[in-house]
Amino acid sequence: MASTSRQEQEDLPMPNGSLFQGLDDLIPSDVDWQTQGTDSTPKRLPSRPQTRLTRSDVLKFLKKDFHTPRLDKFTPWLWLVATQDSTHISDLTHQIVRGREITVTERPELHLVWHDKRIFIKPIPPFLLSSAFWKACFAKDARTEGEDLEAENIHRSLLGFMRSYRFLIQYPSDFALAVQKGLVPVDCNTSQDTSANGNEKPKIDFASFIRFMEDFDVDDADVSRRFQYGDLRLGRLNFWAKFVLGEFSFFKAYGNYDAYFGRFYGPLLFIFGLLTIMINAIQLGFESRDGLGTIHDNWRPLYRVGEGVCVAILLVICIIAISLLALFVFMGLRETIFALRHLAKRRKDCKPKNIEEGVSRRGSTEMPK
Repeated sequence: MASTSRQEQEDLPMPNGSLFQGLDDLIPSDVDWQTQGTDSTPKRLPSRPQTRLTRSDVLKFLKKDFHTPRLDKFTPWLWLVATQDSTHISDLTHQIVRGREITVTERPELHLVWHDKRIFIKPIPPFLLSSAFWKACFAKDARTEGEDLEAENIHRSLLGFMRSYRFLIQYPSDFALAVQKGLVPVDCNTSQDTSANGNEKPKIDFASFIRFMEDFDVDDADVSRRFQYGDLRLGRLNFWAKFVLGEFSFFKAYGNYDAYFGRFYGPLLFIFGLLTIMINAIQLGFESRDGLGTIHDNWRPLYRVGEGVCVAILLVICIIAISLLALFVFMGLRETIFALRHLAKRRKDCKPKNIEEGVSRRGSTEMPK
């Protein structure tokens, strides 16, 4: 049997249409990506003027701006952090309904990570809306020797990133909210030259955006490991980062010590309150017991009431503490069992697919007799 080379395997998906025409004339047709113009005025990537429009610079920029190595390393344990479903992404308006404020970020590993009342979302740059850009970067005939694996990893990360917007923007209200927050560059064509008839190129609207995003209806096998999951909870990432990544936290959500320690004030006050009530109840019990030996018989019923109240208070506090602890354990076990079931189901579903792919590959690599 002959081994199948990477070049003989099927290409990863790429968009066919374009919403951004600003790169059609900038990217040359030759595979070497030799930019035109003088070295003193090299062409730049639209919306990223710090990146020269050369293949090596663009791939280096894409790796830095869209690759998620820490989350990819986290993947075997992400079932402890989030639901094992890449479609588990709430649309933008539902994020607002859930009380989350949309916070724009340029860090790729914070995309779709939520914390308390915020969710971090990375905006779409204009060049990802250009089919010319995708073909120039990831077409097989555009790759040079030694770039295959790196370009493929970047390609998968970009596919997963763009696919996430298919779930974030599902309704016109989602699109309007994305435009308001600057997540979709609807005006990316207006800064370009006017068309031949002298009219400005149209803005991107909801219908055209949805049509373009249909090309990113891809399978989990086509995207990076991070984007095989949806929304991620920062609190759990920070907790498990100590064991998985060997880091104190995945991302510091608080900028100063006041905010960091402020989150402990509520639980500490609650614990101190319970302890204070318990101490007072015990003290009441001792005083009631001593008071029963007093010579004033008229006070005995009052001390007996105090003794009963002491027992009742301690009993109520114990019930509250045990109930809260039991609820915490129950919720933790329920989420763990739910995650384990999804993990087992996912592995079970993947086995037949892997077997079929293995059979097809063996069949395609057999030498003719």
